[in-house]
Amino acid sequence: MLLVAGSAHAAIESDLVKQGIVAYDDLDYAKAVELLTRALTETLTREEKIATFKTLGFAHVALDQAADGKDAFMKLLDVDKAFVLDRTISPRVHAVFDEARNAWMARQPKVDDTKPVRTAVLQLGIDPPRPVEGQAVTMTAAAAPSGTTKFSLFYRGRPKPGGPTPTPELPWTTIDGHSFGDNGFAATIAGPDVTAPGIDYYAEARNAAGAIVGNDGSASDVQGLDVQAIAAPPVYKRFWFWGVVAGVLVAAGAGTAVALASRSSGTGPATIVVYPQ
Repeated sequence: MLLVAGSAHAAIESDLVKQGIVAYDDLDYAKAVELLTRALTETLTREEKIATFKTLGFAHVALDQAADGKDAFMKLLDVDKAFVLDRTISPRVHAVFDEARNAWMARQPKVDDTKPVRTAVLQLGIDPPRPVEGQAVTMTAAAAPSGTTKFSLFYRGRPKPGGPTPTPELPWTTIDGHSFGDNGFAATIAGPDVTAPGIDYYAEARNAAGAIVGNDGSASDVQGLDVQAIAAPPVYKRFWFWGVVAGVLVAAGAGTAVALASRSSGTGPATIVVYPQ
């Protein structure tokens, strides 16, 4: 199943674009293609072109018209070369979009390999600065090098210490960040992937030709981020403990007295004493 394109953005004024998006949301993909194709004969703003080509690509894929979807996505990249699909979008759409991006990249002017590309050091902001296990972490390059079209974050959890043999390193996971403002990019590591004792990561910024123009570390020079573990509650605060207490009371029967005590401070573990009668 494909995900819908979403409602029209407030900056979109073209009636045909609006109607085409509504038709797509209503799953009338053929009508969406007809309306959005007509919209392209108008004078559209940049935002309207992005919405039109994106929704056209989605609609063509829904109609099993991969070639037309690829063409729409390539035209979308002509308007917004840094455009990336959300991770929640259907894998069918991602496959066509990735093919379109590869074809679009192949037709871009080649970089003169005799002139080395200068690589800048990315200054990443980390939010929150002291991550806690299970809490999402966002890494931001607020001022990526000029010409950056793609920001990628590579990360993996650190092996947990202890055990009879060393824990093998986990594979790298890649996130393509989203752009904002002037040369700003950000990528978020989902909460379930934020695990103690920490995360290893590195980041890359690439230009339209695919050359690295900025980085923070590399696969051979990883950066580290400590993650605070969530402390396990003491045994007497766990739900199953009081189930055991109840079981002891039942098993003891009328002929046994059971006493439950804790440290005077109220913070220590509870103690169960069974007195035969």
